[in-house]
Amino acid sequence: MQIGKVTLGNNVFLAPMAGVTDSAFRLLAKQMGAGLVFTEMISSEALVRGQARAQSLISHSPKEKPLAVQIFGNCHESVAEAARIAVTMGADLIDLNFGCPVPKVVKNGGGSSLLRQPWHLAEIVKAVREAVAIPVTVKIRSGWDANSINAEEIALMVQDLGVDAITLHPRTQTQGFSGQADWGLIKRVKKLIKIPLIGNGDIHTPEDSWRMLTSTGCDAVMVGRGALGNPWIFREILHFLSIGRKFLPPSVDEKISIIRYHFDLLVKNYGVKAIPRFRKHAGWYLRAFPRAAELREKINRLNSRQDLELLLEAYQALASVRSPIKPRP
Repeated sequence: MQIGKVTLGNNVFLAPMAGVTDSAFRLLAKQMGAGLVFTEMISSEALVRGQARAQSLISHSPKEKPLAVQIFGNCHESVAEAARIAVTMGADLIDLNFGCPVPKVVKNGGGSSLLRQPWHLAEIVKAVREAVAIPVTVKIRSGWDANSINAEEIALMVQDLGVDAITLHPRTQTQGFSGQADWGLIKRVKKLIKIPLIGNGDIHTPEDSWRMLTSTGCDAVMVGRGALGNPWIFREILHFLSIGRKFLPPSVDEKISIIRYHFDLLVKNYGVKAIPRFRKHAGWYLRAFPRAAELREKINRLNSRQDLELLLEAYQALASVRSPIKPRP
């Protein structure tokens, strides 16, 4: 697949997720087959002011490339300058966030609040397109609310302004992540535009990705929450799209190996700060396990590599015990 002048290995992407898609998780997703990975969303103002945390969000391994850097903000000059900075730091694509529904982003005029101000959104896109030579993409939602669905209008407008691809999460800002994504809107937008359209929303299984691609005609799928505690979903999707059959799920031993590897990547990047960051990932990795509640206390007490090994030993022990089958009444 091609986005602008950037060639991608496949059309299954990792979504940008705040507090999740750091370098460690991006690298893990890439090694599991993701064709494109995105940074966490980065404040343009913070990047322009040279804040160390904002800069650290772009820090990456060469193995993650091509890398899309997602930026948000409401001042066209600052967003354009942030895009230029991201390019100097190794960005291969710039993604503009016009879809984040989080209140603290929206109240400051960023994210999906710009869907209510198409002229302002256009000003930002135009400034960024003029500022950088690499591909520029945008991520949008359906609209602000059910009474102001304007994804089709926005898509045509940003295409005319020269963006190279659009990601559509077909929920409104007021929906947040509730309800069901309207894949029918993805299909309608795809029929209108000539540039690649990336579908996002409600992809939790390989079958979901196949249904989105075939029912909407979109060019790529973007996996977000479906990858939490489940980074192997990328290889499962690619396998299913290739031959139409499910990839065997990872064994308990393989899951443990991946969890250890993820933890070690975080330690390499964050040192002792990796431990609290990993707790949420541990919860996601183990949430699908029928008796995960028994491990919750151990997850909350995770403070060292030794604690992680004790947690994994407990997980392995519980996984080896099958719940008795109760006779039917």
